[in-house]
Amino acid sequence: MRRTSFCCWTDVNFVLRLLLRVGRNILRGLNYFDTDITLQKSFGVPKMKIFGENAQFEFHADFYNIFNQTNVTNLNKVISTDGTTSNPLFGQAQNALGARVVELQARFNF
Repeated sequence: MRRTSFCCWTDVNFVLRLLLRVGRNILRGLNYFDTDITLQKSFGVPKMKIFGENAQFEFHADFYNIFNQTNVTNLNKVISTDGTTSNPLFGQAQNALGARVVELQARFNF
C-alpha cells in the first residue's frame, strides 16, 4: 500500500473540526504601548498697572507617544475567503496608529 503525502491544513473539513474545538479569543494581537507626558510652567509677570496684579504667563507642552512606539491595528483575521484557499494576509497588520505628537501652548492671564 502506497502512502501519499498531503497537508492536513488544505483539508477544509479538518480545519473546521479543529477550529470547533478551540475557545474564544485564541488569536492575540500585538501589544499596545503608549506613554504621554504633560509639562506645564507658570511665570509671574512683574506688576504693571496695565496688566493688573496677578498677571501670569503659562507655558504648556503635551507629548503623546513620547517614545514613538509603533502600535499596529486592524490585524487581518480572515483565514479563508472561499473556504478552500488560505488568505496570505492572515495575521498581518493593515494599519498603524499615529506617531509621536507634540502640542505647545502659551497663555497669558491677566
